[in-house]
Amino acid sequence: MPTVPDIHRRGTRDDQATIASPPLTVGTLYFVTDEGVTERWDGSAWERYSGAGTGTPPPTPPGASPTTWLVSGGQVVWESAYTFRVSAADYFINGTRYASLEDTVALAAADATLDRIDVIALDTLGAVVVIAGTLSATPSEPSVDPAQYLKLALVLVAHATVAPPDVETVTVYTEAAGTPGEWAWVSSGASIVVNSTSTPHVGTKTIEGTAVVAGVYAQGTALAPIDPTDYDQLVLFLRSKAAWNSSRGLLVTLRLAGVLVGAAVQIRRSGTFGFDSTLTTDYQMVAIPIVAFAVPQGATIDQVRLEDFGGAIGFYVDDISLQAAATTPVGGGLTQDQADARYAPLVHAARHSSGAADAVTVTALAGFPGGSTTFLRADGTFATPSAGAPGAHASTHDTGGADPITALSGSVITTGTVAAARLPARIGAVGIVIDGGGSAITTGVKGFVEVPFACTITAATLLSTDSASTTGSIVIDIWKDTYANYPPVVGDAITASAPPTLSSANKSRDTTLTGWTTAIAAGEVLGFSVTSATTVTKVALSLTVQAT
Repeated sequence: MPTVPDIHRRGTRDDQATIASPPLTVGTLYFVTDEGVTERWDGSAWERYSGAGTGTPPPTPPGASPTTWLVSGGQVVWESAYTFRVSAADYFINGTRYASLEDTVALAAADATLDRIDVIALDTLGAVVVIAGTLSATPSEPSVDPAQYLKLALVLVAHATVAPPDVETVTVYTEAAGTPGEWAWVSSGASIVVNSTSTPHVGTKTIEGTAVVAGVYAQGTALAPIDPTDYDQLVLFLRSKAAWNSSRGLLVTLRLAGVLVGAAVQIRRSGTFGFDSTLTTDYQMVAIPIVAFAVPQGATIDQVRLEDFGGAIGFYVDDISLQAAATTPVGGGLTQDQADARYAPLVHAARHSSGAADAVTVTALAGFPGGSTTFLRADGTFATPSAGAPGAHASTHDTGGADPITALSGSVITTGTVAAARLPARIGAVGIVIDGGGSAITTGVKGFVEVPFACTITAATLLSTDSASTTGSIVIDIWKDTYANYPPVVGDAITASAPPTLSSANKSRDTTLTGWTTAIAAGEVLGFSVTSATTVTKVALSLTVQAT
């Protein structure tokens, strides 16, 4: 490959996909933050990047040490007591590249009366180590030499405890026992068995995939929806039956009643979350940070789906769980103090824009514009109080009240509204994926979705997703009713005589929506019913909406 200047970018795997469509300059580097991987564009595809020549680190991600940083893997997961498991890792220390195997590490027992903060790290011997903190009533993390160690996580060892006091885990899969002890698992095809007894990680059951083709999945459903952002990571143990081709892997998604929530996360052949499919003799821990799923604020999920992509692979998956509050990860992010310093001005501005007053003391100033005794207002102007002593004026501010004075200049806006046309358009989408599990989709009701905000439907897009080249025909009616009247029925149809339709095609989009009832009130529920279908086995219906 000819030598070309390297152009550095940073973002998630989904971000990377969006910039691959237009022509890219050979040498474009992309640091994939949700996986800790740096890749380089070779003119036709992304390739794993390890620097010019051998042993040289790629450009440093913002916030990382110039010579010490994590490439991939290195996730820290609590097991029991103060014992933690660390996934295999690829990393640099002081400019030299190292690799470590999956391992466990045990912290020293807690003190009876004082706390400490320990660091779990990797060293220059490819080993997982613990750097113990100093006992204190107000402990701080120990100093770590970046030329000798790569920090992975901090652990608060609270006094008189036998395990992290706030740790929380949710069992998603262990023995295929179903709810309430774990989630209820099903598969969409015979090539995945969700209660296999062949070589489980622990116990007697595992999820086994044999020559699983693209699109076939295993899916676990919880007893009730949960907020995934209450947890730090989704943990699973994965074993490949044979090395996967470079274009193949597992797609992990979070869903609510079958509908994707947030973004899909890939576990590829090697280099993602420390996993290596060429190691076929044992299970490997894969811990996916919940932030990698880009779950919208306030969204809930009740399903985890593991789906094959790229072609036939074989695997075992066992011991799936959600975990929270076991450790504090370290990296290039902001500390709480840094975040407060950076975003406090934005909070201040937001309070003023919403009409709230700052709880500050107003001091009398002499000899400034506006009179012998004036007051400095939040907008930078000076004014004299219309009534009352300076103390009363200050008290008004302290309690959040408005200033009982008028603006001195016509250029100072004190009242009014911003026209809706000047506000940025708040565009989103709601919809559903209808999957026949490899067979032609049948007619009938396929699911319901609650819309939590008021909006107007502006377009309907229908895609055949089992394969981009697959064509077929399908008609989907959409019903709408209030939460109190749930579920909506056929008499609540909103599509008039123009429901979303594929007619011997693989895609369709309707922006006219003739006769539709397009307004949706906050909290209303949409129902989706297939009235006819031919050939297609999997479709995605997306309604473009604009918040009102």
